[in-house]
Amino acid sequence: MESDETLFAAWRRGEGNKLEELVRRFEEPLFRFLFRRSGDAARAEDLFQETWMSVLKGRDTYDPSRSFKTWLYSIALNASRKSWREKPPMPLDPADLSRPVPGDSPTRTLERRETAAAVQRILAALPDAQRDVFLLCEYEGLTYPEIAAVLERPVGTVKSQMFYAVRRVKSALEDLWEDLK
Repeated sequence: MESDETLFAAWRRGEGNKLEELVRRFEEPLFRFLFRRSGDAARAEDLFQETWMSVLKGRDTYDPSRSFKTWLYSIALNASRKSWREKPPMPLDPADLSRPVPGDSPTRTLERRETAAAVQRILAALPDAQRDVFLLCEYEGLTYPEIAAVLERPVGTVKSQMFYAVRRVKSALEDLWEDLK
């Protein structure tokens, strides 16, 4: 399988189908990331399109020594920041806790939905810097160096922000569980 960087370079040389392959490769994870950032599928689709338009317009500014993935997520993050000034709710994956599980009682399904809503509120309450790091790490699977490149921050800062994000999420969840007892 060709690397993202190789595909992008081939597209820049005129191999049009290579860009289509890149879009397909990132379609699901990038849309999912934008959906979490925006809280709305229609907005996420607009941001997805805007991101790829920015890739097209900025193709000559891409530094091939840099990871294409981190460049793409940087563009997507900037597009979502420009688009939304207020903190949106942070939806979870389609396979999140709110989804009914076969065999669960109606009470258990309701508990799962309430827990999912609580997690969304907890994530939405994180400071922007911590939320961005948390989402990129926990939901998108980016490494600390990749996140640092996306956010243009030192790796140490990213680690620190992740530490504080995890601490806040853990504390909020512990408080939630205490309230439920």
